[in-house]
Amino acid sequence: MGGAFTGSNGQSYATTAVSQLNDLAIWRVSGTLPTVAPLYSGSNEGNLDMVVFGRGVGRGAELTATDATDANKVRGWAWGGNSALRWGTNRFEVAYANYPVVGPAMSAEFDRLGGDNEATVGSGDSGGATFIRNGGQWELAGIVYGVQSNVRTTPSGTPVNGAIYDFGGLYGASNGQLIIADEFTDIPASFVVSRISADSNQQWILTSVPESSSYLASAATLLSCWAGYRTFRRIGCPR
Repeated sequence: MGGAFTGSNGQSYATTAVSQLNDLAIWRVSGTLPTVAPLYSGSNEGNLDMVVFGRGVGRGAELTATDATDANKVRGWAWGGNSALRWGTNRFEVAYANYPVVGPAMSAEFDRLGGDNEATVGSGDSGGATFIRNGGQWELAGIVYGVQSNVRTTPSGTPVNGAIYDFGGLYGASNGQLIIADEFTDIPASFVVSRISADSNQQWILTSVPESSSYLASAATLLSCWAGYRTFRRIGCPR
């Protein structure tokens, strides 16, 4: 405790307490935050558009792979430098009742044809927020946990992390084996967020922040990922 949080108004707020559940944490701060985000409490996130925010790595060099049918096809981009606050869009696709470490979760894919603002996440984006527009307001729907990112472009190449929209022709970072042969259809990487609307998470938030609904909304803006960034080892960054 005692660390500082800087609000959107540039003011510093001291943290005074923390409550943890799975990969989420709620930080209590002294003072009143200038803006708040209500929590999304619906149960229909699937196929809903969302906006994701983070302060992670930028986009680096192209990641390519060579196979018998498609030489040097771009599969995505390596993680670059210049960590900065940024945003992008995506769409929730799969819900998980009990994802490892996270518990209730949602995932989104990094699609090649997802649009100009299509985004995934990278190192440093853990704890970033995802929002769904519900009626006339944006509501907090998820907190970023991790992303599929670690690959090789050749069987003996150096493992690299990247924002990947097609695993076809790429190799596993741990064993150098082909993940999946290149096909006509892309096999995109996914990122996972803790699901705020899940009953267990909603109950924990209400128990952790028993004050007024306005304070609850304020606390929601300080929901964060407890254990820091993770990379899925089965095998992006906002644009």
